[in-house]
Amino acid sequence: MKTPAPVITLLGIALSLSTAVWAQEGYTKLESKGKKAYSVPVSERTLTFEVTLPEKKSAKVLVKEGGMAKVGNLDEGYAFALVPIVKDMAKHTVAFTVFQLTQDEAGNESIRELQRVDASVGADIFTKTEPSFKIRLLSIDRPAE
Repeated sequence: MKTPAPVITLLGIALSLSTAVWAQEGYTKLESKGKKAYSVPVSERTLTFEVTLPEKKSAKVLVKEGGMAKVGNLDEGYAFALVPIVKDMAKHTVAFTVFQLTQDEAGNESIRELQRVDASVGADIFTKTEPSFKIRLLSIDRPAE
């Protein structure tokens, strides 16, 4: 029987996802029940970035500034949450806070801050997480006026 491809999730939109463990269960399945980790957007700017996992699987992610994107690999049992905040609009730089994301048996998600990384449009940034993954900021779009 062929195993399904990894899934990363972006605020409830299935793309490709998973989690690592620290005091809870690993992230091995998407569970609809339970309390989910989230963050509230701080502006109407849309940030587009690409995440490449160690398995060389990548996904393009769109999220409002301050919103939470969730990425990982269910087959490998790890997931991360990313919250981007524009650091310098003139220089097109964004600060990403990287969280470890876990889920307990009831489907409740928990986050733990691991790292903050600054990304400029077009530059590859590698996290110092376990496992490490790549973030590439593609654009910062201002809302239509």
